[in-house]
Amino acid sequence: MSISKLIKEKKDVLHFSLIDPDRQTQQELERRVTTCQEYGTDALMVGGSSTFSQELLDKSVQTIKTAVNLPVILFPSSAAALSEYADYIFFMSLLNTDDPRFLIKEQVLAAPFIEKTSVHPISMAYIVISMSRQPTAIGEESKSEYHRTGRHKEGFGLCSHGSIFWHELCLS
Repeated sequence: MSISKLIKEKKDVLHFSLIDPDRQTQQELERRVTTCQEYGTDALMVGGSSTFSQELLDKSVQTIKTAVNLPVILFPSSAAALSEYADYIFFMSLLNTDDPRFLIKEQVLAAPFIEKTSVHPISMAYIVISMSRQPTAIGEESKSEYHRTGRHKEGFGLCSHGSIFWHELCLS
């Protein structure tokens, strides 16, 4: 099912579950995504901040698509974390970083992939709010005092469709 169709049908918030390919075996992955579907998740995001091989990413996406009938959205850490087997890709721009790599460079590198495959881009502005004393690994966002206090980080994404909102809370 397409994301646009989900938005039109639900007319509400959509729930996406994030799967990090290197965090489980393929058998555990199949069990987890089946559980996600049973609990009503609308789509599965695949990616994360860790690095993994292209083979593992492709195999994970294929396993998910075989196990469940949900859209698969790439949540790439870089232009190297792409799979032609996914349905969508978050074409993200990290807004609170000083590093041009996460503002535009990764998107430029990924553009040829998107053009030559059937993976559909979903534009997304992404903000990392880190309250830990250490900057997060993703983008090492601007190092204001506000970002360096506390014990957790939160990631927020707002897509161009307007009705898709994603929030992840990671306790450290």
